[in-house]
Amino acid sequence: LNDRRRSKQHTIQAEKEIILSAIFTACSDVFSAFEHYQTSTRHSFDMKVAACFQQRRACQSSIFHSYVNPSRYIELGKDEEITESKGQSNQICR
Repeated sequence: LNDRRRSKQHTIQAEKEIILSAIFTACSDVFSAFEHYQTSTRHSFDMKVAACFQQRRACQSSIFHSYVNPSRYIELGKDEEITESKGQSNQICR
């Protein structure tokens, strides 16, 4: 019975990681496309918009990596940094 539960938990965890990886990739593609468009057209965007995109990208990356390996980020105190960066990104993007 315990082996069955563990197997099911591993399956669910693997599915979560696959979904999260797909979301991470899609978001990264959007951020990269935005940066490419901005540099290739030499079009100056509002600095608040550019700062918001950069902040969201950093926050998304931190959240993804803390999900994949939470113990590493807890040891380094990154949980506080993630919380702080969320607050900053909300302020920047208002």
